[in-house]
Amino acid sequence: MSLGIVNFAEPPKQEFTSGLGDATRKVIRQLLQEGAKQRNLARDEGQIRIAVCHSTPDAWVPSAFPGWDDLAPCPPPDADISIGRTMYETNDFPQAWIPRLKRMSQIWVPTSFHQAILVNKHELAEDRVKVVHQAVNTDFFRPFTDSLKPDSTFRFLSIFKWEYRKGWDVLIKAFCLEFDPLVDDVELVIETNDFYL
Repeated sequence: MSLGIVNFAEPPKQEFTSGLGDATRKVIRQLLQEGAKQRNLARDEGQIRIAVCHSTPDAWVPSAFPGWDDLAPCPPPDADISIGRTMYETNDFPQAWIPRLKRMSQIWVPTSFHQAILVNKHELAEDRVKVVHQAVNTDFFRPFTDSLKPDSTFRFLSIFKWEYRKGWDVLIKAFCLEFDPLVDDVELVIETNDFYL
């Protein structure tokens, strides 16, 4: 069995992996190299190709973005099993996504909340919608670091990529409407990146 990673649609950014350990970065490089090699090889007899499309479904074939299907389709046309890994930060998924979700062999979502929406509201078969939780290394990621020691200030932390669907405008407006900086001992900490720049 060979396992590789093939990036599609969006260019990889080094800063996403720069904080990882040397061994982890080495594994990622090897997986990317193997993915590129496998993509260009003829399939061996009995080999099964599994594609995991980790993005919003509007990027899946047929993509809502002109040219993406020709450049780097996900799932690729030779995939035997197509898995879509996605989520949406509200109580429903965009209607335009539903046909793409239904075309996949499986859908992986991070919570049972997302699973219930797809199964109950959009009638995807429950055995095709799997809950695959977000992984967090709690030995590495700790709630209190030297730069963020507990004190009397109540901190709200929001982590997201800087795009409109994440609702940063709603978050900032709600925070400013709810709290008075002269009275309330609160902070809004936003960790983000310029994902599309």
